Amino acid sequence: QQDKYIDLKDQMYQKYMEKYVLSKEDEYPDLIKNPDEYFFNRFKEAVYEVYRFGYDNAYDFDPNKFNKLAVSEKRKFISMITEKKAAHMFGGMVSKRDEFDLSAKAKKYFLNEYEISKLRYIRILEAKTAISNALTKEGIRHIYLKGTEIRSLYKTKHMRWSNDIDLYVDVKDHKKAIDVFKNTLNCTYFAESIQHIVFESELYKLHFEMHGTISAFFPKDLKKLLKDPFEHAIQDRHYDARYHLNPTYFYLHHLAHMISHTSGGEFWSHMYLDTYILNHRKEVDYSVIEEARLGEFNTVMTHISDSIFDGSIELTPEEKAFERILFKNSGEILGAVSKGNTRNSFKYVLERLFPKYSSMKFIYPVLKKAPILLPFCYLARLLSLFTKGKLKRGKEQLDAYNGAKDKEIKIFHDVGLKEYLESKHDAM
Repeated sequence: QQDKYIDLKDQMYQKYMEKYVLSKEDEYPDLIKNPDEYFFNRFKEAVYEVYRFGYDNAYDFDPNKFNKLAVSEKRKFISMITEKKAAHMFGGMVSKRDEFDLSAKAKKYFLNEYEISKLRYIRILEAKTAISNALTKEGIRHIYLKGTEIRSLYKTKHMRWSNDIDLYVDVKDHKKAIDVFKNTLNCTYFAESIQHIVFESELYKLHFEMHGTISAFFPKDLKKLLKDPFEHAIQDRHYDARYHLNPTYFYLHHLAHMISHTSGGEFWSHMYLDTYILNHRKEVDYSVIEEARLGEFNTVMTHISDSIFDGSIELTPEEKAFERILFKNSGEILGAVSKGNTRNSFKYVLERLFPKYSSMKFIYPVLKKAPILLPFCYLARLLSLFTKGKLKRGKEQLDAYNGAKDKEIKIFHDVGLKEYLESKHDAM
């Protein structure tokens, strides 16, 4: 039976290649043409079926796009759906149709994820109200970012996955805001990075991420575009201290946020949905996107999103290759896209084990007052790698770093990301 399956696979692959094979002149043949391409497309279609349902719960999906997968492909599909943070979407599909070929345990898991997404949405709404009430009372201006804000544009609000609340607060107000989060909202200080301070709320079972900048990874000459987000924000009708980024600058920040994830190997399902929804609002001034030198990247991401949700775009070989990288969740491309397009594994390992002081002081805030403790903090970091099971993840990142093909790196450059990736590398 296994031999018959292999023969059938080869026959189907040959037919696929005869019909869809790219010409020799195409620039990315080795990323498109390979023996698993036919099965990759079957697998991809099943995943995208989930995304389409996430966008529109009235979508008439076909369970057979999942059921026809081989057992090994079904396992990979379930793993991918979970990694892409779309388990709740698939759970919504399972709740509507009973034809899915799943074990009772798997069905229970996905249905549970679907119900949890509703509860999480209610918690986020309640938490936003509490945060805005508390910050407004103290006169602290704030802007909600990313999924916290975009969720309101979804047809079914709880389909937008999120487990935290992102907001921008001017750095000069951080001391007062920290006091509000700790004492008024009863949050626990959780972590700090170069971009944000993170609080944990036991009451809402959420993380709150307070950003002091939303332009950290922009090239130096473009940081001015989002240096003061309030310049591009509209005051809320109900809270005097709450603001909303206008559609153009919200979309600009969305693109920059996607770059951060595409380069780090964590590209999630909702980023396609967000791109599609924000673009179809017809409220974005794309001249600003061009000014930010993100026109090319925006075009590629718009085409991929449109091809998923309405089938209106035929992707170019370059776009297909980039889509495949995102679909594979290809990690640590950032490390490989360093200046001069050179890679040094030893240097990469050292940078991960011993980050710059500018990064370490956010991981260990005590360094801000006592820089002399830096050697002890490095020791604590090394110990945490062994005690918290991070070595396996580190090895996976190094393997991905070493395995990043020059062709893949070139694709990231060709979609207009070289400058931004180098800026992110410098920021880290």
